[in-house]
Amino acid sequence: MWPRANGAYVYLPGGTNGSADAPSDFYNEVQIKLKTIGLEPPTWTYKYNGGANPIGFAIPYDKATHSVFREILTTAYEQA
Repeated sequence: MWPRANGAYVYLPGGTNGSADAPSDFYNEVQIKLKTIGLEPPTWTYKYNGGANPIGFAIPYDKATHSVFREILTTAYEQA
């Protein structure tokens, strides 16, 4: 996690699939979950850093305890 003035920014592995034209299924899942709590869609970079395809998003302090972040982090850990 990278500290920000109003929270933190996190980068997670993007999952096992995806292409230059379409993000991974995990990205789509994260995007939907963040939208449900009113946050911006995550970023996704194909083949960045040796093919890690990272998903990046902000975690604001006022929403940091929301269960959606635990769900996202658990899924990312299980895929690793």
